[in-house]
Parts: sequence; structure tokens; C-alpha cells
Amino acid sequence: MTAGLVASLSSCSDQNPDSEIPQAGGTIIATTEESAPGSRSCVDGDIDLSTGVLGLMWTDGDELGVFATSGAQVRYTKSNSDSERKAAFTPQGDAIAPRYAYYPYSAENDGRDLNSLIGSVPSEQSMDSGLLQGDYKIGRISATTSSGYEFVFKHLFSLLRVEVDATGTPLEGEALRSVELSLTRGGQPVAITGDFSFSARSGAVSMGSLTSSVLTMTWNEQAAVLSGAVKGFVSIFPNVRAGDVMDVTVTTEGHTARFATVAKVDFQEQGLYNFPILLKDRNADIAEVEGGNPSNSGTFTCATYNVDGLPSLVNSDGPGSSGTTTLGQRVNSDNLWDFFCVSEDFEYDSQLTSALTNYAYGTYRGSVGFSQTIGIKADTDGLNMFWKKNTGITVSNETFIEYNDKEGDLYHGANTCIKKGFRYYLVTLPDGTEIDVYITHMNTYSGSSIDESSNKYVAAVHSQLKQVRDYILTNMAKNLRPAIFMGDTNMRYTRHKLKEYFIDPINAMDGYSVVDPWVSLAWGYDFSSVGGTNYPLYGGKSLMVSDATGTNADTDVIISEADGGLQKGEIVDKIFYINCKDAKTQLSARSYLRDISYKKSDGSPLADHYPVVVEFGYTTR
Repeated sequence: MTAGLVASLSSCSDQNPDSEIPQAGGTIIATTEESAPGSRSCVDGDIDLSTGVLGLMWTDGDELGVFATSGAQVRYTKSNSDSERKAAFTPQGDAIAPRYAYYPYSAENDGRDLNSLIGSVPSEQSMDSGLLQGDYKIGRISATTSSGYEFVFKHLFSLLRVEVDATGTPLEGEALRSVELSLTRGGQPVAITGDFSFSARSGAVSMGSLTSSVLTMTWNEQAAVLSGAVKGFVSIFPNVRAGDVMDVTVTTEGHTARFATVAKVDFQEQGLYNFPILLKDRNADIAEVEGGNPSNSGTFTCATYNVDGLPSLVNSDGPGSSGTTTLGQRVNSDNLWDFFCVSEDFEYDSQLTSALTNYAYGTYRGSVGFSQTIGIKADTDGLNMFWKKNTGITVSNETFIEYNDKEGDLYHGANTCIKKGFRYYLVTLPDGTEIDVYITHMNTYSGSSIDESSNKYVAAVHSQLKQVRDYILTNMAKNLRPAIFMGDTNMRYTRHKLKEYFIDPINAMDGYSVVDPWVSLAWGYDFSSVGGTNYPLYGGKSLMVSDATGTNADTDVIISEADGGLQKGEIVDKIFYINCKDAKTQLSARSYLRDISYKKSDGSPLADHYPVVVEFGYTTR
């Protein structure tokens, strides 16, 4: 469908499609609602801003997914190659009695129920083809005719018309390469692109786990010279609210311009919103205009994985030697993570590193053994760091810091049996961008009380949290680099003071901010449905995944898989990132994933934890 735009739309017809049962066969005549200004399908010429109306065009190659009364789905394709405001679609399978439809059709939705379809609004949308991406719609019958059925379609998301005008600036006359938009609310990211599920019947949308606060428009094959205005159209989740801050980065062949602006209105589904980027008029907002090559920007993916490597003698349910080899081979064959940390890397390190042929790694500090049964502390932390070989990534400055406080002997968590602490690494990306990375495995939790004055396990992990927090902040003040802190924290927001002792003190510092991608992306900073506010409620019920064992409705909120529980349920493996406004590099989390695909053939996890994976974007001025 050709890229398009409009003002705001009214909803679909109120008539009840269940009132008349259509017969099988016939074509579908598809339109988008035109009873009010703002209806859109795609752009046919420019928008008339006085009326908010522009041409509505279905284009060659468009396909619909159509559901029958019986629930069966058939793919319908556009009947001819012309661009049309009202287009005929014909079935590519058995004739059905059509009831509901959605656009665009995807083979990934074959066999899915009409109320649990999946889709994705891309975080990177190319302007080269002129085709609008991520413009999802649902359609319902508005009338039956002798030749078939008329369907009216409703857009699920918003459309943004971005127009860049560099007249009178150093960017004028250069080829536009990209426009990046990044949305925050109160300093926290807001999802505007990514995956989702939706109902073709009601249009209800549920955000998935892989969402991003960043949307990037790119011009790669099609030259877009900044002589006058260059415009493009992008689909965006209607999550923007008045007062949100939009950080904008415009990149040309020779310059980069940055500024921030504030949203003036709340976005609505079906709405069209004009976003003029008049660089000359925004001189006061331009943070930087650089000559020569554009600033560094890019993405990388990191993960944290507890590999459950205690000796089989004391950990009979663990992966053991062969299971650790399988685990390493899976990570290696996927080859998706640029760098990652592991915890409980004890007995089977050689099996792990031998399988990870695509990765270099840090210092292995040994296993545990008989000496721990007689109270001797093992000189090991069970931690290690891995990074891709032959990619230009380098890792240096490995430093180990032992925690001052620990609680739990051999029979009560074994925290005092090893030198439990955290490690620091300086990670340098291929373009020279530097990031401080901290990895850890913290004190276990035991008991029923969350009161640190009476529960020594809680007091110990709180002490560890403060220790690593202060170390990170001291390093940031000195080095002015962003930081990632990740690992098996053994903490949950509902039973530990993560917000009070880590989140709040960092965010209260001038120019510093810390983000938990699970909070920002899986939940969108909205825990109101489970008793919290923008974070889980400390002292409230645990947020448990439906596949977790030992859940109790009196103490746990059990989040079903259908409600995103596998991503929304809280786990102890966490990844945080911290930015400092004075640092030349800034990080943003683009996606969060608890990767439950790391399973054995019997469906159980390869280790007793699944890996947690975050894709980051970064810009360096």
C-alpha cells in the first residue's frame, strides 16, 4: 500500500455484521471510511490541510486475511494492478462466507484465531519504495451485493507525516540519509514501534515484548536531496501524549543535526499528525550540527544467562557436561548476541567455552569442590563475559570487586562459599564507541519476610546493590561513559527495595538516568493493573509467569501467557542501563526479550533460567 496520511478518523460503521450471514464466494470490495475528514489508506498526491482529506489508494500486491463465519481464514489478493480508492479482492483458496478481514495479510497468521493475530510496526521504515509500512487495518462487512461484499476498513495505529526542510542550514543540498525519532515521558522511554497482537473482530491491540521507543526513517536507494522540503510517512503506535519529549536526529551525507521537541496533542488510532522539521527555525533547539562524517550511531545486542553450572553431584537437575555443551552450541549457532555475561560458570566452563567458537571470553576463576563443605571459601565468582570474535568488538580492563556483605552458608544459599561480587569491563564497539559493563550474581533470597532489619538475606543483597550502585556512579563521573549493569540479581521489585536503593537515587542525580527495559518496554511504566504505579508495588504480590511452579493466588499475581506473562512476569535476571547527559554516548533500549526458545527437546529450559536479551541503540556525538 502506498505511503499515506490524514487528519483524524471516525470509527467504522456501527451496523452489526452478525445480523446477516453472508453466503460463500464472491469478491470483497474494500474501502476505508470516508464519511469524515482524515480517512486514509495511502497517499495519492499531497494532503489538503484545509480539509484533512487526501486520495485513498489500494495498490498492486495488497493482500487481505479474511475470516469466514466458521473461523477459517483465506488469503484475498487485489484483482488488478491499478492504484484504486475502492479495490476488488478475490479469494486464493476455497470459497468462504467472509465476516472479518485484516490488512496486511501475513502467512505467520495462518492457523491463528481471529482474536490472536500478530503483527509488527517496524522500528526502521524505509522511504525508498514509497510504500507505507506497519499500516495495519481491520475490516468488517458494510453491505452485500450481487457480486460480493463491501468491507470498510479501520486503521489500528497513527500515521505521522514528517517533513524535513534544511533551507538556510549547512544540511541544505545534501542527501538525506535518516531521521530518527525517540520518545520519552518523564525521562523514560515510550514504545512507539514493535510487535503486537490484535483482534480482527474488535481491533483490540496488545503490545508484545519486542517494542521500541525509537522509530527511524531511512533513505538508502532513493536519493532525497534537501532542496526544499523532503517528506515521508511512517506508522506509529498511538502512545504519544501531550508533553512527551521527542528527540530528533537528522542525518545527511555530511552532517548530523539534533534537537528535542514537545508533543502538543495526544495521538489517536487512525489519526494523521504533521511533524514539520524546519531546521532553520529550530536553531535554538539544535543540540549539535557537525561537519564531516555524521556522529556514530548503531545498535548492539547483549544478554545475561545463568548457565546453572554447579557440579552434577550437588545439582542433579542441572545441565551437566553434555547439557552445557548443548547450551553453548545453541548460543553459538544463533550468533545473535554481540556480548553477554554468564553466572554459575563453575564446573563446566571448558564445555561452555569449547562450544562458543564464535566468542572470546574473560577470566575463568574455577569451580567449587570438597573444600567448601568444610568452610573454606572458593576463590571464584562463577561469572564470565563473552563477546563476538572478528567483529571489531574489544573488551578490556576486567576488574573484580568482591561484595562486602554476604549471607548464607553451604546449606542456606552458599553465598559465603565463594567470593561473590561483580565484574567491570570496558566494551569498545567496532566504531570506537565505549561502554562500561558490570556483571553480577547477587545474594540469594530466603525466608518469608522482606524486612531488611529482620531478614539477613534481604539486608545482604541491599548492601550489595548499594555497593555496585556507588561504584558505577563513581566510575561514570570519572569516565563519562554510559553503563550497563546486568546479571542474576536474585531480586524482585516486590520484595526488594530496587527502586528505593537503585532507581530513585540515580534518577535524582542531576543529569543521570537509569532504565530497566523490562519496566519500560514489557510494561510501558504502567503497573496500575497489578497494584503498582510506574514500577511494581514493593511489598505487593509477586508478578509470576503462568508457567512458574509454586504460584499462590494469595501471594502472587499470576500473569497468563495470553496476557504476555512470559515477558511480563518478573524474574531475577535483569539488565539496567544508565546514561549521563555529559557523556558523548547515549544508550536506549529498543527491545526486551526473555528468550524462552532456549529449551531442550522435552520443552524444559536448557538451564534453570532463560536468557534475558536486550537490543540497544546508541548515538555518539
